[in-house]
Amino acid sequence: MELLTTLSVVGIVTALAVPNFQRFVQNNRAAADANALIGALNIARSEAVSRGLPVSVCASDDGATCSGEEAWSTGWIVFTDAVPPLGDVDNAAAPDTVLQGFPPLTGGSTLAADAAFVAYRANGFLANDAAPTFDLTVDYCTGDSNRRITLSLQGRAGVTHEACSDADD
Repeated sequence: MELLTTLSVVGIVTALAVPNFQRFVQNNRAAADANALIGALNIARSEAVSRGLPVSVCASDDGATCSGEEAWSTGWIVFTDAVPPLGDVDNAAAPDTVLQGFPPLTGGSTLAADAAFVAYRANGFLANDAAPTFDLTVDYCTGDSNRRITLSLQGRAGVTHEACSDADD
C-alpha cells in the first residue's frame, strides 16, 4: 500500500514537472540564441568605433562569406566592411576581414530578419537605411518563448518576448 501511494505521488509530481521543465529549456535556448546575436551586434558596433571603419554582421552558411539571405538560422559572421558595397565580404586590394563567426541555431529554432546584413559606421550608428528587426522562433513554442530583437538607428539592440503562434506548437 505504501509503495502504491509513493508511486502515485511520484507520477503526479512528474506529470506537473515535465511541462514546466520543457518551458524552462525553451526559454533558456531562446535567451542563449538571442544573446548570441546581440553579442555579435555589440562586437560589430564596438569594432567599428575602435577601428574607425565600417563593420558588418551578415547571415552566413560557411562562416567566411555572406549568404545574402534574410534567414539567419545557419549562422552569422562579423567582419570589417571597408570595401564597398556594404554587407558583403570583399577580397579586393584591401580585403575585408572576418572577425568572428557564429554557429547555426540548434534545437529547431529559426531566426529571420528583414535585412540580409547589419552595417555599423565608424561612429557606431547603423549604416542601414532602416533599423532591422529579427524574429527568433523556438520549435514547439509555448507561452511567450519567442523573441524579437530590434535595432535602433543609433545601433542599440533590444529584446522583447513574443507570444507563440498556433503554427509553432
